[in-house]
Amino acid sequence: FIGELNGLVNLHFDAAFARLCACQMLGLSERELDAAGPDVLNDAIGELTNMTVGGFKNGLCDLGYPCKLTIPSILRGTGISVQPLSSVVWHVYLFECSGHRLYADIQIKADE
Repeated sequence: FIGELNGLVNLHFDAAFARLCACQMLGLSERELDAAGPDVLNDAIGELTNMTVGGFKNGLCDLGYPCKLTIPSILRGTGISVQPLSSVVWHVYLFECSGHRLYADIQIKADE
């Protein structure tokens, strides 16, 4: 997000949870999701990210820090690490859902 506050919100979860979310969001079975291809999974996770970060952004706007969302990026892999930006406030939150762990890390920096 960019504006009076700039930052990143990263959502980290395993492939099984991504598939579960996509199937639930789209009303698809695992087999139907496989047939639809990886772009459908990426689109569903991108939309989930937009909804999650959009709610966070709206909260910032309500507090007097207008900002806009940028386009989400989807990364797949193992051992991905996130390094903090310089001069940020960094928070990491852990959630559990349907037996899966979801990490949200938020980095916020005031516009200079």
